[in-house]
Amino acid sequence: MKKLMSKKKKILIVIIAIVVLVVLRLLYSMVASDTERLYGNRLNGMSKVELSKSELKDLVSSLETTDGVKKASYDQKGRIYNFIIEVEEDADLDKITDLSSNIVDKMSDKQKEYFDIQVFITCDGDSNKVKEDFPIIGYRHKGSDAKFYWSNYKK
Repeated sequence: MKKLMSKKKKILIVIIAIVVLVVLRLLYSMVASDTERLYGNRLNGMSKVELSKSELKDLVSSLETTDGVKKASYDQKGRIYNFIIEVEEDADLDKITDLSSNIVDKMSDKQKEYFDIQVFITCDGDSNKVKEDFPIIGYRHKGSDAKFYWSNYKK
């Protein structure tokens, strides 16, 4: 009788150990996959079409040389390039929003099809014009023939 009880206890301990190991493995795989990469596999192949640091530096420099632009910068988050353009109060908004096409023109067709582009146009100032017109945000979805859509701005 004692042998039968101890045999059942051993089997029960083995089953509990297996269940605990399976649960721990599942928890580890969920936690490890979350910390592995923020975007999962959605960025596969990005290194083949990504804009180089020198291309981005040239692009920002060309934006900054435009009349009415005080400062320009960029930021990349996954498949989105964000360009932040700070302009002067008296800047010609048609000319400034046309800078978005300059950004796209400097990209290859593969880059245009892979990346979304956002352009943030800001202006520091206290005038009513600044308060009414800014910020202006332009968004272009990936695709070679895509165009920019603007918030808070009508051409």
